[in-house]
Amino acid sequence: MPKGTSAPAPLPAVAALVTFAILAGCLLLPARLPAQAESAVTATPLAAGDPDALLVRQWLEAKKPAGLPSDLKTLDISDPVEIASPSLSGLFPDWRFFRVTWSEAFTRKGEKLRKKNDIPGENVFQVITLGVQRQSRDLLAFLDSGDYASVGELLAHQKIEIRSFDRAQAVWAAFCDLHDKPWQSQPHDWPDTRHWRLGETALSDFHYYYEVVLGEDGAVVSGRLKAEPVR
Repeated sequence: MPKGTSAPAPLPAVAALVTFAILAGCLLLPARLPAQAESAVTATPLAAGDPDALLVRQWLEAKKPAGLPSDLKTLDISDPVEIASPSLSGLFPDWRFFRVTWSEAFTRKGEKLRKKNDIPGENVFQVITLGVQRQSRDLLAFLDSGDYASVGELLAHQKIEIRSFDRAQAVWAAFCDLHDKPWQSQPHDWPDTRHWRLGETALSDFHYYYEVVLGEDGAVVSGRLKAEPVR
C-alpha cells in the first residue's frame, strides 16, 4: 500500500505555543498559522430573505453564553457570508457553507474580576463555518479548533471514498477551506487500507494529523484530529 514519503513542512516556533488537553479528549490548535498556500475560498454576502440564513442565525443565538452581564463581557458576531471554493463544491455539491467570526471579550471591569477569580472564562475569537444541506436542511458546525470531528461526519454523510493521494489532497483542501486554515501543503500518509493520516505536521513534542477511518468499501466512516508524542 502506498505511503507518503515527504517530511512535514516545518512551522515557525510560535506554533509551539499550541495548547491542548489530550487526555480529556480536547485538543486545541492555533486559530491561524502562517500561510502555506493561497486560499481559493470566496465569500458572498447573503441576500435578504435567504431561507438558510434563518437556520444559521438560530444556531448562533443558541450558542450565545448566558449569565454574564454586558458590562462584564461583550459579544460580537459578524454578519454571515456564504463561502465557496472548488474543493467544497466538488466534494459537497448538495451543501451550502456560511462563515462568521465570533468574538467574546471581557470589559475592563470584567477583566479585573476575572483576574481575581471571581468569574470564570476567557477572551475568545473563533472563525465558525456552518454547513446546510440543501434538501434536508440539516446543519453541521465546523469550529476552527478542537478535534474537527464534524468534517468526518460530513465525509461519512456524503459517502466520500479516498483511494488515492489525489483524492486525499482534495479532501484535505476541503478541510482547510472549511476551517479557514492555510495548511494545504502539509503531506499525507496511507498506513493501511482503513486509515489515512491527512495534513501531517510536528509541533513542539507532538506529531499531529487528521485521521480518517474508512469502511470496507473505502468510504469514510469518521475523522478526528490525532496527536502522538514524538519519539
